[in-house]
Amino acid sequence: MDPQQRPKAAAPSQNYARRSMTWGLVNSLASAATIAVALPLIVSQVGLDAYGRWALLALFVGVAGASDLGIARSLVANITVSSGLDVGRVIAAGLVTAAGIALAVSVAIAMAQLANSALWGRTSFVSQTDGVFVLVAGIVVILMHMLNQAMRGALEGLYCVHLVSKGFALQTFLYYMTGLAAAALSGDWHIMVLTSVVTYAIVGALHWYQLRALFRVSLVWPDRVAIHGVLREGLASYLALLPSSMLLPMLGFLFVRESSSATEFGTYDLAIKVTILVTTGIATVGLPVMALAASRRSAPEALRSMGLRLTGLGVIAFVLSIAGLWLVGPTLMQAVLPNAHADVVTGALMALSGAGVLAAAEPLNRVLLGLGLVRAVFCTRFGMLCATLVALSLIDRPPLERFTLSYAVGCSVCGFLVLFAFYRATSNSTVQSARLATQNPERKVSDSLK
Repeated sequence: MDPQQRPKAAAPSQNYARRSMTWGLVNSLASAATIAVALPLIVSQVGLDAYGRWALLALFVGVAGASDLGIARSLVANITVSSGLDVGRVIAAGLVTAAGIALAVSVAIAMAQLANSALWGRTSFVSQTDGVFVLVAGIVVILMHMLNQAMRGALEGLYCVHLVSKGFALQTFLYYMTGLAAAALSGDWHIMVLTSVVTYAIVGALHWYQLRALFRVSLVWPDRVAIHGVLREGLASYLALLPSSMLLPMLGFLFVRESSSATEFGTYDLAIKVTILVTTGIATVGLPVMALAASRRSAPEALRSMGLRLTGLGVIAFVLSIAGLWLVGPTLMQAVLPNAHADVVTGALMALSGAGVLAAAEPLNRVLLGLGLVRAVFCTRFGMLCATLVALSLIDRPPLERFTLSYAVGCSVCGFLVLFAFYRATSNSTVQSARLATQNPERKVSDSLK
């Protein structure tokens, strides 16, 4: 392709930040709705044991999300400010970096499992044959997930069409709907795993078609400078959220090592997913308002007042959610899981007791990110990880109660740390310095985290 005909990055409009925030919320709510509809149907089709084995694949999705080094965000930033001649090289740098990270993570996981069965443990319900099968499928999912994220970031950077949020919602929808179709048609969890892997490949093919066929992007093999730029730009925000993004996959693998059956792991996975569904609804109470206020650099007093009021609304939603799950949850779950509904609801209530606190404070976390105080966000998330691990070592209960209570403790600590950080961040001096820092937030915060 003639270099002069290569697409140039579209300039973000004045409403781009607002629309990006809106599509982020649409993605969260649409994904939550998809999971809420599909999961009960899948469990009713194949049972909790087969569901628990299929859910093992989702652990690798979490590993991919915790290992991507912020490539999608970096591509959006790099492509938006690049000239038309550099776009192909920047996109290629993102794809090569994503593939390299996926390869490194996959090799590390495979070596750990081959060396001493560290992945599944020696006494868990995962047999050697099933463990290898899920491991291979999970490695493919890690690769496809990272490549898909990179391509979505490239598309959003080129055309400002919010492909990161839209593409992820589409991926979630296809993942669970094809899983449901496989469960209804075959009832075999092996077929469900293969179907999920194929789904990731289909999503990747769709994104690739958009890049090459529709938008005529011509890739150029990246040099070291391009790869370094992709790694640098997204690293700060990635490091800030790393402790929390790695927490659930880590807990999932630890639970598999200690659980005695796939049914037990399926119960835990359902309890965590119910918790995430509820907390997604709680967090959306204040996210749009606080994200917009932070982007407009509102006065400190206004930020503090608005934040505390919206946190209060989040707490009210949290209390109502706990009450609703306690009153209605057993009846709803009994229709799907006649024999294990009580365990799922109990686990969800335990996890939600702390996760709801964090969800109520999440709008304040967005303010910290909007002000460029990424180090403060990292400290709150790191406190969450440490508190969860300490609770996990101290609580002496059956695995389901132990892991959900530990997660609740970590979320509660993180929520209160966010409140403290927000209170300090909305002081006049902190806000003024943060405003100056956000002229180049990614680079500044990257230096501060060294």
